[in-house]
Amino acid sequence: MSSAAVSTHNDLPSGAEPVSWPAWRLVIVAMAISFAMGWPILAKVWGSGYFGDTDDALRMVQVRDLLAGQYWFDMTIYRLNPPEGLFNHWSRIVDIPLAVFVKLFEVFLAPQTAERAARIAFSTSMLLLLLAGVARGAKSLAGEKAVLPVLMLAAFAGVGVGQFQPGRIDHHAPQIVILVFMFALSSQALADGRHRHAGYAAALAALSFAISIENLTFIAALCAFWMLIWVWRGADFRRQLNAFGAGLLIGLPIMFAATIAPSRWTTAACDAYSIAYLIPMMLVGAGYVTAAATNAPTIRMRLAFATALAIAICATFALLFPQCLRGPLASIDPLLRSYWLGNVHEARSLLASLSAQPHHTILTIGPLLVCTLFCIPAFLRSKDIAAMRWMLLSMLAIAGVVTTFWQVRAASSLAPLACLAGTWAVLQIRDVLERRNLHTAPVLSLAVILFVTPTGWAMFQAAASALTRPAAAASMIDVSLASPGSGNCFDSTTYSQLAKLPAGLVAAPIDAGAHILAHTHHSVLAAAYHRNNAGNRRLLDILFASPPDSQRLLNESKVNYVALCRNAAERLLLQRFAPHGLGSALYDGRMPDGLRIISGPRDSLMIFGVNSAP
Repeated sequence: MSSAAVSTHNDLPSGAEPVSWPAWRLVIVAMAISFAMGWPILAKVWGSGYFGDTDDALRMVQVRDLLAGQYWFDMTIYRLNPPEGLFNHWSRIVDIPLAVFVKLFEVFLAPQTAERAARIAFSTSMLLLLLAGVARGAKSLAGEKAVLPVLMLAAFAGVGVGQFQPGRIDHHAPQIVILVFMFALSSQALADGRHRHAGYAAALAALSFAISIENLTFIAALCAFWMLIWVWRGADFRRQLNAFGAGLLIGLPIMFAATIAPSRWTTAACDAYSIAYLIPMMLVGAGYVTAAATNAPTIRMRLAFATALAIAICATFALLFPQCLRGPLASIDPLLRSYWLGNVHEARSLLASLSAQPHHTILTIGPLLVCTLFCIPAFLRSKDIAAMRWMLLSMLAIAGVVTTFWQVRAASSLAPLACLAGTWAVLQIRDVLERRNLHTAPVLSLAVILFVTPTGWAMFQAAASALTRPAAAASMIDVSLASPGSGNCFDSTTYSQLAKLPAGLVAAPIDAGAHILAHTHHSVLAAAYHRNNAGNRRLLDILFASPPDSQRLLNESKVNYVALCRNAAERLLLQRFAPHGLGSALYDGRMPDGLRIISGPRDSLMIFGVNSAP
């Protein structure tokens, strides 16, 4: 990102000195706003090692195992559903910076403190890269004057309290950063002499695949963009198409070999980077290089080539890997899908989320959808290269919106794209004000941010509620700050007593599994990961069974402890699915013969020891 000065005042009176802010200072300001919004979380991470999400907890477990000497290609979580363990579908790539941070901070901090510092440093680095990426993307769209609006939009979009909040170490933040830079580099590649940037964007796409398939729809949109540009303009963009194809051909196999063990090279995993995605994407790369080398002088010829290539790629995928047409989560046990996955907010579709949590969904996703609409007038009012850049942003934003109809967590990836689109509205207002010779136009135009960001909508709603129903406003704010359904399961102090007990196997709610692994030395049957079908289903069988049958299942599974979060939403689910099962009995205070109480009546975590059957 350039650190050139960004003007914040125009048409100043004669003799006045222009006031300018270097781009890096604007990034610091945006980071400061994000830090202020996420400060309570940062304090909890530093003070108690708080994990705000199950994925953060398991990621730390994975990093600890790597630092303890676990093989690079061995992604097995051995304490999850032992003795087999769970072979995780995550990548080691995200583990690398975390492990480096941990070892760096251990030079002068105690191990536990060093780990917390590493988590904060990782999330801060990701936030810095995100803001640098959106600044670079905005500059390619509308020049230096777009940097200030996009950074303020990003700050008020709440990126600092979402996937980039302090202590977040999951793969979502790196994937969002990669997405933003894929756009910025592709946008720059459209300029004369910058065609190599298309190859850099393709290399980032390969890196993204190696982390997870989360950006699959966005990468598909990016691939489609370069083919459409070539079909439209032909020889003018052959070099960009060739660079993008070459980037895929080089980057994809390197990432494949670096992250997947040779013994698994022929395994077609549908939920992670595997041969099922390598082969079709290599066909894309080869097809693009071939297209760039051909002399196709007419749009009709180029369109025929593009159509044939698309058919070949889709047919290859469907014929070789038909199981993947059902989606990456098709193998989940139906009972687990109903009991667990259907109640995970981020895994819901947009329509399901609107039905279950209309207020939260509208407040968080509504402004992003409004912002993306600005791509339409921006594209229509632009010409040549500028129009292509807005076309690229539009295609990526559409991919994000479509993906939210499958899982609303795609809104986190859509957010920075929406911020880039929102700069158009801010700059239009700024132009109107500057034509009126208002010297404060750059600052006044930022008021648009309040109308197109979740923070702005929340402020308006809070103000309206305070005027009409003050008590309701206070209640609403409390609810918005809470983790829906988490109860006290995410509090690190919840597991302090369990950590003091001799190591054993714990049967605990699915959402508590990763936190038990992170905060204790115990093993668990279940955790919130779709590949753990066997362990998760075994847990439900135990909790749903009548107390006499549950005793047999507990002993067969060699479970030592049963643990339930006292205030978790799990109680309502158990009463709905198995009102007469073991889980409901324990929540109701009915103690089966095969268990003994270990925890106290006021402890957040109810812990029961399992008596061995005679």
